[in-house]
Formats: sequence, C-alpha cells, structure tokens
Amino acid sequence: MTLSGTLVLRLAACPRPLTYGGRMWSLESQAATVAALIAVAAVLAGCGDRTLPPVPQVFEKGIAIFSDVNYGGASALVTTDIADLRKIASMCTEVDTQDDAQFTAGSHTWTNCISSVGVSAGWKAVLYAKPDFSGASFEARASVRDLRRVPGPCQATLNDCVSSIKVFPPARSD
Repeated sequence: MTLSGTLVLRLAACPRPLTYGGRMWSLESQAATVAALIAVAAVLAGCGDRTLPPVPQVFEKGIAIFSDVNYGGASALVTTDIADLRKIASMCTEVDTQDDAQFTAGSHTWTNCISSVGVSAGWKAVLYAKPDFSGASFEARASVRDLRRVPGPCQATLNDCVSSIKVFPPARSD
C-alpha cells in the first residue's frame, strides 16, 4: 500500500487526531487534505481516476449498483456506459473470480463487486462479465435484488462477476 493510502486508512479508522510525518492530522481539521489524499490514494492504488455519484434517496433515473444483495452495502449511480469497472474507485474490495488475469488482490474498484442492481423506470442495463462489453451478459430491464440468481460464469452466477455495463435511458418520444 502507498504512503498516502496508509495515511487515509489510518485516518478513517481513527477519529482522534493522529501524528504522522511530524504533523497532527484529524478528519475534522484536515477535511480538504483528507479528500485530496483519498483521491490520490485511489489513483496510486490502481483504483482508477474516476468515482461514481451516490444513489440519491429518490431514485428516478439511471442504474443503481450495490455491493451486497438486497440493495445493500456500497452503492453508486450509473448513467453512462462503463467499459472497465476496474477504472472506477469504490469502497468495495474486488472479489477474485479466478478468471481475471488482471485481478489485483484487495483493489477497491467496482469490478467483480456488484451483487444487486436497481433499474429506473424505462431504463435498462446490460451487465457484462468481462471488460469492454464482452463475455457473458445479462440484460436488466427491472431491478435485480440478488445477482446470485442470475446465471453467469462466476460460480455459475453473475454475482460479483460484472466488469462492464452498458446503460440505455428511456427512448425519447418526439
């Protein structure tokens, strides 16, 4: 782990001030610095340079992805295609599906970390097991609370087995 990543993890786990590198750090007094370090740590850790917005409480457009079944755990809103979820930082720890030559133990990306999907009315998503919209796929026209029930190449399901997503907003009526 990088120096920045170590500092961010120690700050996140320690609500009291922390002395590090001769300086005193706390989440409250160093919010901007901590935010910058988190971004740097994500890039240095290979998490990608991009994050996704959180799922709003009133979910009206897009595709919501969740790290746990029943719409639990870490979540994010997807409104555009994502060719490689390895480039999208997440609080989720990637699961080793034993079929990804580029798997990095402990990486914090969305690849192989999706267990349920929320689909807004009129939207649809195609979930792919491999990057670049390849491999086994599943078209979701409605929310799926448990991807363990969807056949796929990872232990016979699509759970923790999504590496790219194509998103289709509702068709416009002109």
